[in-house]
Amino acid sequence: MFESEAALQLPAGSPELGGEYSLEALAAMGTSPQLLTRVAGRVPGADPARLSRAISVSLDNQARLLRVRAEAGTAVGAHDLLTAWAQEFVAAVSASLVQAAGERLALAEAELATRRAELDTARDALHEFQAAHSISLLQTELERLEAELLRAQERIRELELYTLPADRERLAYLQEELARQPRTLDVDGAAVFAGPVGPDATVIGPVGALVNPTYLSLHQDLVETEERLTANTALLDGLRNFAEEAPERIQALRAELAVLNAEAERLEGEVQLALLRYEAAAEQHTKALQAVAARRSEAPRLVSEPMLPTSPVRPRKMLNIALAAFLAAFVGVGITFILEIWQSPDPEERAVRS
Repeated sequence: MFESEAALQLPAGSPELGGEYSLEALAAMGTSPQLLTRVAGRVPGADPARLSRAISVSLDNQARLLRVRAEAGTAVGAHDLLTAWAQEFVAAVSASLVQAAGERLALAEAELATRRAELDTARDALHEFQAAHSISLLQTELERLEAELLRAQERIRELELYTLPADRERLAYLQEELARQPRTLDVDGAAVFAGPVGPDATVIGPVGALVNPTYLSLHQDLVETEERLTANTALLDGLRNFAEEAPERIQALRAELAVLNAEAERLEGEVQLALLRYEAAAEQHTKALQAVAARRSEAPRLVSEPMLPTSPVRPRKMLNIALAAFLAAFVGVGITFILEIWQSPDPEERAVRS
């Protein structure tokens, strides 16, 4: 029998592209029935069952080398068998790697589409929520109410502690001063008018009397003080009502904003989570695309071409068996002939034996 040997460098794959291969699985393809059937189709008279005994492989994991031997009755037969096997093995491994990368790409595309749909759904939910609830406007309203409440409380303290007491004291002072001041001063032959002198002028003092200017000044100040006191009292009442009602409104706004902000944070969290998942799926999809391109250029590489054997490695087994059977038959016939002669009763034959 003649043997032909060859060695192939198996592809390493790229871990970053998800392309780490099982070298044992690739080596097992070398003696798989499918591969041997294709090899048998290229070798005249070959049988897949016989090829499983004629072809043997051994794997060197560290070097990623696959050593293969093919035996046949002739040197050319062994060489042709190994050459056909190597071509079919390289094609089968390449096709298997490309197919695996294509399947991985299909899964990555499906995953990417799913994650994209999840991201779109999460974003739509967030946008719908934001359109239905103006959180920024509510926050602005809350801040405005809080600021107005602070200003109202400060104004209330100012009115209660300073402005109104001062106005009341001034009003009492003016009333006392007016009570002590005469309204008019006596002047002979004179009349005192309020406003411009004319036919429609109002006389506020009798003829021969002059209005007391001090009284007029105090009276005017009294009127202004009363008006200011009345206005500030009304303002104080309004501020007190606001200060009583505002906390309830502020509390309601805070509660509403707390609920809305919690929901907004939940929806934003879902968007962020969906975005992270989508980005991870996009990264895997990119790697799958790169892997498909890489697999098309990856294949086992012959580092030792099949050599034409120059001499048989061992005698032919069937020929040895045939020769052994022939010799056994020849020896058996000879022994039988000798025994027959030895056991014959003929005296002449005995003489021959002696």
